[in-house]
Amino acid sequence: MRITAFGKTDKGRRRPNNEDDLALVDLTEGRTSPDHSAEHLQVGEKGVLLAVCDGVGGRRAGEVASGLALEVLSGEMESLSPTCPKRDLFRAAVEKVNARVWRRSASVHRRALREGPCR
Repeated sequence: MRITAFGKTDKGRRRPNNEDDLALVDLTEGRTSPDHSAEHLQVGEKGVLLAVCDGVGGRRAGEVASGLALEVLSGEMESLSPTCPKRDLFRAAVEKVNARVWRRSASVHRRALREGPCR
């Protein structure tokens, strides 16, 4: 099977920057599409990850959280056992993504508290 996919995000009318991110990853080859597009991509035995991460509008560094979430999700989907059922594999990957984003957020928050509000 072959697929053609394209993705694009937009900052919208309320935010000064785009907090959304996309991933298009050939999990068999371990290749990421930097421009979020693929034409006639052969789907290998591990499949293709197509993901959208909607930034947390109004929150500090929502775009960082989106990028980190997709980076961790891609890595987890590539590294988890191919014998794991797809639904369980995805659930495990998303749980790891959530934990990693929360840890990073807590770390950034603690650093901001130490530095104070006017730095």
